[in-house]
Amino acid sequence: MIPVLQAAAYLGAATLSLVALARKHRRLAAYVGLSLAMDLARLGLQQIPKGPKPYVGVDKLLFLTDGAMFLAPPILMGWALGTLLWPVVGLWVVAVAKVAVSYPELRGPALTRFYLAALVTGHVALLIGAVWKVVREGRTMRREEGLLLVLLAVGLSGAGVALWHPWRHVNAVNLTVYALLCLACFFCKKRKESEHRGLDVSGETTETEHVTDPAETQVGDER
Repeated sequence: MIPVLQAAAYLGAATLSLVALARKHRRLAAYVGLSLAMDLARLGLQQIPKGPKPYVGVDKLLFLTDGAMFLAPPILMGWALGTLLWPVVGLWVVAVAKVAVSYPELRGPALTRFYLAALVTGHVALLIGAVWKVVREGRTMRREEGLLLVLLAVGLSGAGVALWHPWRHVNAVNLTVYALLCLACFFCKKRKESEHRGLDVSGETTETEHVTDPAETQVGDER
């Protein structure tokens, strides 16, 4: 079952605020919103009563579906970053097929390590792909890409930490980083609004300087 702290982290103000504040960064907001929806779906699946382990029939199908959604975030991140999707999609297909074929021989701690190793591999592939895309296009990294890479780093470090530490440590880190990203998006939004106000004032000043007084024009004509 998804730990209570994880549910609180994704359902709390951090995630929902991040979606709201990042509305101008549509891919970032979509990634966070879809990740939240996927976690809710997994939480719902895990509440369905199942028979004894190892699972068979419909219970096995539900179990495999939960695992497939657990491995899906790298695909969402690849879409949000605009990198090539076939590496992470291929990894996802191989991992899901491996579990489907190997279960119940592959289960318990060994299955957990397999899932986390697949997540780490997917996140590393995305990081390389995102950096290579920026280098290939010869440009600086956009603000939205930077925020997405922060989330990618959270996923990568979380999967790594979970290999050796309790999952609650990962959730605490997730909650903290999501809160920090909320603040980052908030200040980015305020900065853009200030810049727009500055441009508007500058434009009005320029227009004022070019306005000619009709009285002055009339005097000039009389002369």
